[in-house]
Amino acid sequence: MMAALATGCGGGGGGSAAQSSSNLKLRIELPRDANSTGGSYTYNALINVTSYDATGAPTTVASTTSTLAYNETTEKMTGTFFISQIPVGSNYIVAAHVSSSDSQGAIRVAGQTSSTFAHVGAVVDTISDGVTADVAVNTASTIKALALMYYAQSNGAALSNTSVITSAVKTAIGTKVDAMLTANPEIGYQFTSDYYTNGDPFDPANWTEQLETNLAGIISEAGLAPRALGIIPPNGALNVPYDETVFGIVFNRSMDTKVNLNDNATLQAAAFSVTITGGQYPVTIDRTNAMYYGMFSWTTTTVPNDTLSFTLFPTETLISNEVYPLVPETTFGISLIVPSNLLTSGGEPMPVPASPFTGTFTTMPEVDNRVYDNARLTGQYVGMSICPGGSQGYTWFDTQKYLIVSNGDGTGTWESLAESHVDPEDETTGTFTYYVLADGTLMIVDSNPEESDPYLYGTITSDGNIVVNSEYELIEGSSNCLDVVVKKGTGMTMSAAAGSYIINEYGAEVGQSLMPRIAAVTGTCSDYTTMQDCELASGCYWDGYFCETDSYSNSGYPVIKRQRATLDSSGNISMTQLSSSSARIAKQGGSYTYTLASDGALGVSYEGQPTGIGGYVAIGGNVVVMVDTDATDGYISLMVGVRESTSFSASSMVGHSYVLHQTGADYYYDGYSASSWYMNPELGLFSATGSGTGTYTTLCPQYWVNGTTENPSESAEFTGSSDGTFSLIGDDGVGIVSPDGKIIVMSDTNLSSDDWINFTVGVRKTPTGN
Repeated sequence: MMAALATGCGGGGGGSAAQSSSNLKLRIELPRDANSTGGSYTYNALINVTSYDATGAPTTVASTTSTLAYNETTEKMTGTFFISQIPVGSNYIVAAHVSSSDSQGAIRVAGQTSSTFAHVGAVVDTISDGVTADVAVNTASTIKALALMYYAQSNGAALSNTSVITSAVKTAIGTKVDAMLTANPEIGYQFTSDYYTNGDPFDPANWTEQLETNLAGIISEAGLAPRALGIIPPNGALNVPYDETVFGIVFNRSMDTKVNLNDNATLQAAAFSVTITGGQYPVTIDRTNAMYYGMFSWTTTTVPNDTLSFTLFPTETLISNEVYPLVPETTFGISLIVPSNLLTSGGEPMPVPASPFTGTFTTMPEVDNRVYDNARLTGQYVGMSICPGGSQGYTWFDTQKYLIVSNGDGTGTWESLAESHVDPEDETTGTFTYYVLADGTLMIVDSNPEESDPYLYGTITSDGNIVVNSEYELIEGSSNCLDVVVKKGTGMTMSAAAGSYIINEYGAEVGQSLMPRIAAVTGTCSDYTTMQDCELASGCYWDGYFCETDSYSNSGYPVIKRQRATLDSSGNISMTQLSSSSARIAKQGGSYTYTLASDGALGVSYEGQPTGIGGYVAIGGNVVVMVDTDATDGYISLMVGVRESTSFSASSMVGHSYVLHQTGADYYYDGYSASSWYMNPELGLFSATGSGTGTYTTLCPQYWVNGTTENPSESAEFTGSSDGTFSLIGDDGVGIVSPDGKIIVMSDTNLSSDDWINFTVGVRKTPTGN
């Protein structure tokens, strides 16, 4: 036992082994008249300063003896003492154990024979170096100290743990004890008299069942009994995160963290549930499905481990688990039932409230954490596109060429340069906004709100030289364009284009109908009120609403071709067709020539005559894009050529992903006389994960908004050759990868195998390091 120096009226003393300049001033008042007969008596007092660990075990840090003298004024035994050199700390208990050696003193305590007849104490909030703490010890302080000791032990916390033994806890206990003594002053003897306590009450090992019951009652009536206080988010909470949302139950006690609801057996034994309403898809999370929604954990709100938290998985994980995530800017209702198998850190069962906690919360606006790179799209670009469309088996086609000027700040302008099918109602110039993300995702929005297809879902190469866009309006009667956009270069010479290219081509035989055309009736095309009659009428076309007059019809058949073109530095082209979905082939008997401007503009002639084919060579010369917008010969097309490699390795694709912009066509024949084409655009993500192995995922426009897709990935094996040839195993399509690995172009020309043809241009996503 550690001794401490003490001085005071009546004497006392002792030695000390502690080195501290801290002091404790005690003002003790014995809770009963010590001398009712008027005599003058003194009592002996053993004074201990004690700390308590989380189990309630005491450790005496200072001790002394002294005497209490009778106070004639108060008619009580009192004394004032100083104890020095107490270790710095919080929430010590100072207790005085009072005894009398004379027979008269012993008789005064209900005839007991023990010399110790009373125990009084108090909480010492803080012992600080160089500071004297002044503590009054009396009946009220004794009961408050004992109740605080009981509270600490039931929480499994050391009395010095100020995160558990807070000022609010002390205040609640103090208020209750003061009210209790006001109502019944005599009750104090049950806590201070050795007769009632059956020994030292400041050693929890001596607590009687009756004393523990009394202390538990104080704690309960002070509002500190184990109970759930509320939920997270609190009722009416605003700006609650919609991703990885935390739902929680806050208790007034530190809890037993060994109760792990992530363990299935423990979860099954609990009656936990949280019901969320107000969104499009109400849901109840309980022991049957919690593992699909999130994880439990013990966290701290006020005191350590006082909150059971359930954190939802990230949105992407919830979607992959086929459950619905929360959405931004939505008010939800919540009803939460407390699990039935929780314990406090002191081992007390946590009661389950009779009714669930209920409330509402509102999720925050959508947070845009994307990294932008709008400057990647800067300068002048030329876009070339093919726009297939269809309705009820009828198909039509259009090719376009246009100029884009981007300012690098998310805005730009466009201007039509050529079009195979001119609608006088269409605008020829306009403005647009856009954003580019760090991974190359590009979204373009036409500034004209009346534009029927205002959104372009695009991907741009890491160097900003090539863009591929798709329209994706899966609506009957709409067109879905596939655009390949090339940045204008500078200082290009014929040698930039010289080399061998594999050209994949999406063309269309136009000016034809699926059925024999009839002569227009007397009058104008506007006399036809149905699309079917209009498309059958010579010199008419259906614009989606009315029958219009045209020099030719843009209805017709799709054609997918694959060919090799070898360009020399003198302007000559050698053409060889490799495959075609149609009997139509390129002219191979004569000579093709080309011209190349310094900005990359490419012109193609046949036998010295213009062909209506024009395009651009991309900076670096690995890709050439051409478009035929001259429909007078009954054929239009978009062509994307990729330079053949000499030492390409498919292993260089591993670890990269490609956004595939696809436009395909299904052929249907009823076996008798009717045949039809159905246009099928698709956006996909191909990721090469290993040698010859990868995954493919179908994308939707939502991917361009938040980078997620609800569609699961499927395995996709591939092969590659040194010349850049690329193919997906099990697919009829054959493709080629550019020498720098940034572009894939594929085509499926085999109509006979599955009544399906396809044209695909893919762009490698820019690695972001995430």
